[in-house]
Parts: sequence; C-alpha cells; structure tokens
Amino acid sequence: MAQYARRPRFKRSLTRNFHLTERDLQIIQHVQRHRLLNSEQIVSLLGSGSPQQIRRRLQLLFHNRYLDRPPVQIADFYRTPGTLPMVYGLGNKGAEVLAEQLERPLSRVDWTSKNRSIGPRFFHHTLMVASIMVAFEVACRRHDDVRLIPWEEILETTCPQETKRKKHPLTWRVRVPDHGPLGITPDGAFGLHFLDRPEGRNRSYFFLEADRASMPVFRKDLRGTSVVRKLLAYHQTAAQKLHSELFGINNFRVLTVTRSPNQERVKSMVEAARRLQGMPGVFLFAAETSVTSEDVLAIMWRNGRGELTALY
Repeated sequence: MAQYARRPRFKRSLTRNFHLTERDLQIIQHVQRHRLLNSEQIVSLLGSGSPQQIRRRLQLLFHNRYLDRPPVQIADFYRTPGTLPMVYGLGNKGAEVLAEQLERPLSRVDWTSKNRSIGPRFFHHTLMVASIMVAFEVACRRHDDVRLIPWEEILETTCPQETKRKKHPLTWRVRVPDHGPLGITPDGAFGLHFLDRPEGRNRSYFFLEADRASMPVFRKDLRGTSVVRKLLAYHQTAAQKLHSELFGINNFRVLTVTRSPNQERVKSMVEAARRLQGMPGVFLFAAETSVTSEDVLAIMWRNGRGELTALY
C-alpha cells in the first residue's frame, strides 16, 4: 500500500515534459466537484475522446500529483482483481491549479493525507452519489430541452446571503411537532431547467439521498438514524416552506436511490412516506441499477403513494 501511495520510481518518466491541457483541467474540475470519481465516470462526463487515451491521461495526472488515488480501494482490487476501474480524488497540485483558475484563495488542505484517511464506508457512499449525479449530467446532455442546474449554481444564484455565509450551506435543522428539531444534510442537491417551458414553471429542484441499506427504515423512535427520520425532516421542511427561506427555491422533491436489489426495502420506504400526511409526491424512489444503466430522465420512479411517475 505504501508503494502504491508513493508513486513508484520507475514511473518517473511519466512526469517529464508534462503540460496540462484544457481537457486535463476539465477532468480536475469534475473530480473536485464530485470528490471521488472512477475512470469510467470521468469518461462519461467528458463525453468524447478515446477511453484508452483518457485513462492514459488520468495516469499522467496521478503521477504528476494533480490527481490522487485513495488507497482504500486496494482492498476492493484484491477481492475482485482486474474488474474495477481506478478511483481518483483531487491531488495537491490539482487544488493549486483550480485555485489559480478560479481566482480563489488556496485552502490549507493536504489532499494526499485527506485521501489516505478515507474509509470504506465514505468511499463507497461517495462513489454511489457520484454515479447518480453523473447519470443526470449525461442524460441532460442527451436531451436538448433540459439543463442540469448544479448545486454550486443554486447556491450562487438563488440562495440568500445568510445561507451562502454558512460553513455547511446544505445542512439545516427543522422543528418537528412533538419531537423537537431534526438536522438534515442531503447527499446532493441539483435542479432541472426545462428550456421549452415558460419562466416561473421551468425549474424543478431535488435533494438526493443515496441509500446503501445501512440504516433501518423504521425505528421505535427518532433518536437513532432511520429512513423515517429523514423523510419526516424533509416533510416538515416542505410544510414549513424552509426550502424557500433557506435556498430561495419554490419547490423540491426528494429522490431516494437505493442500492439494495430487494424490492421489499423500496416498499418499506414507500410505506414510510405514505404515513406522512400530505405531499406524497415530494418523495420519489428508484433502484440504483435503473438510475445508472438507463436514461435517468426517462425512467419511472415510485412516489409516496406507491404510484409510478416520471420526473417530467
């Protein structure tokens, strides 16, 4: 593992006469935005070019310290040798380049140390979130009438200054009757801009929950983490219109994407949403296999009433 992290000496020739290209900068920006991406996801995001050449470029970016390879993935390679794409995180030189390009102060983060400290749970969850968001970005590129609105754009263009000043803008607390305040942090947030619809009715916003079946759907109470606890927090966020107050948006839906192939888990989550009074259409559920292997804008989602519905 140490040899893996140190970039072996026989690769030194890969660092000679290396110059960043515009595509390299795009790759670094994609990795920074998603935190972790594997080579297949990066190929999909770039949209053109030889996958083999892109993987070669990723190798060069790694050996020149613009990208990093979190060591936690080595255990997965041992379990399934020769079948998994390499996963990349931001490297220290990549962070320096982005700070220069975006004209922002360079944060004092040692990305090498940060990537080495990643554990399996964070690693797999972050990759799952990335796979879902990549699916939306690629799908929007295929549809001429819809554009992805990334969280960064929402934060910059619609959120009030108070939210922008927060250290964690995508975290909030909501008071739940008879239970007190609950905190919530979505796994992601984005919007869809429908270019063929009139202004005022042409944007939908979504909070993403990537469910790896690591928490129970129901518990006896709300003191422990559960799917019900999350759904209730979102339900009260909508009821109290906190989404307008905090983010300046007039609507939202919660997309829960579950990795579990067991349909009983989806049914349990639908039942949990059904028990909340009103707004069953706020909650939509789908399996990761459908989201990432098909056109995510065309698949059917199951809402809080158990009905199949499309995103638009």
